Amino acid sequence: MDGLIKGHLDVLEKYIPGKAITQVQREYGLEKIVKLASNEWPYPPFDEALKAIECYQTSINRYPDEEVAALRAVLSEKLGVATENILIGNGSNELIRIAMEAIIGHGDEVAYCAPTFMLYQLTAKKFDGKVIEVPLNNHRFDLEVLLKAITDKTKLVIICNPNNPTGTIVSQEELDWFMEEVDKKDCLVLIDQAYQEFVDDSNYPDTVKYLKEGKAVMATGTFSKIYGLAGLRIGYGIAPKVLVHIDRKLRDPFNINTLAQAAALASLGAGEELLKRKKLNAENRQLLYDGLDDLGVDYVPSQANFVLINAKKDSNIVFKDLLAKGVITRTGDIFGQQYQNYLRITVGTREELEMFLKALKDVL
Repeated sequence: MDGLIKGHLDVLEKYIPGKAITQVQREYGLEKIVKLASNEWPYPPFDEALKAIECYQTSINRYPDEEVAALRAVLSEKLGVATENILIGNGSNELIRIAMEAIIGHGDEVAYCAPTFMLYQLTAKKFDGKVIEVPLNNHRFDLEVLLKAITDKTKLVIICNPNNPTGTIVSQEELDWFMEEVDKKDCLVLIDQAYQEFVDDSNYPDTVKYLKEGKAVMATGTFSKIYGLAGLRIGYGIAPKVLVHIDRKLRDPFNINTLAQAAALASLGAGEELLKRKKLNAENRQLLYDGLDDLGVDYVPSQANFVLINAKKDSNIVFKDLLAKGVITRTGDIFGQQYQNYLRITVGTREELEMFLKALKDVL
């Protein structure tokens, strides 16, 4: 049987999620656990989404709408692009995977700045691609150096904006320049905007315009973060029609379940609530900043719902000490040796952050 498996798959690493609350409860015998490891929205979904789920739960004996037509129509109007340019995936991760499946083969290059979302590396290697990683500059994507790293073998360039795990962004001006320069090369630019709804910097780019200009660009978003639908797995994106056409051939049939479609559609109609959530995240993020300042802990200012902090000691040690106090975080070593002393902290509720700050004070 071993000889049947493709050789390059044998050495693949597995994506390792943050520890589950139930797992920590079992291991440490604790009742109160705070999970600040996975960048989840700490509050329930919109009321409109919950009502939609309740309405549609009696119809889950039927297959879902294969075309996800209602959601694609609303996204088309919201984003100002044709429905033929809209992608819907089982989480935005699926859209990224399918894009690589369509483009990347043996020896083809996928280029990005690192550290960033580890899924890019793992997915590229699934298709026997070669990963080109350019170091971040002051925790930010360095688009000038990234452009220089592109070769004739580079088929896909990824920009995570805001970047995970640093929470930093590239500006409209920087991305405008990059898109003009990269347009001279034969590759797709994928802009992962999973955390875009949290951004309050006015220089955050409008990526739709690149698609309208006819550039080879794909931009993805998700309902997993500010919309609070991580457990339903649904994401979306925009792309040239040719890529959308291929996506429909490569994706699994009925890949978006009925409840996810209904909840996402209902969430898009809750505009005022979305603004309230963005404001709440900013307030809680500031609470985290203030607490870290009081403790003398350095951090990277973030435009997302997480903050990268410098514990100035091995993050694995701090991580385990925090676990013993019922706080789950994300160690920085998974993002590379240079982040060995860092921890990524999700912006949770006020109560969760106060518990974390108290535990961090005791640990440090």
